[in-house]
Amino acid sequence: MQLARLSGRAVIPMAFVCSRGHRFASWDRFLLPYPFARGVYRFGDPVHFGRDEEPTVCLERLQQAMEENERRAAARLEEYGVSAV
Repeated sequence: MQLARLSGRAVIPMAFVCSRGHRFASWDRFLLPYPFARGVYRFGDPVHFGRDEEPTVCLERLQQAMEENERRAAARLEEYGVSAV
């Protein structure tokens, strides 16, 4: 996020959800899909940061974009009749 803020580049939020899998209790909550599970990858809209924006504000905006992207990916998976892990 800092590099994007300083360089003027966008960050693209990405999400993956699946119908069956194991979520590890690690810092990144890694998700290992089980065989034959249905999955959805989703790329969100680019998030741009200004050089003069506070890092905490940038982090909040990025967090909101990532959470919204994950909600939309889960909704897409539910269109297939299965819920996300």
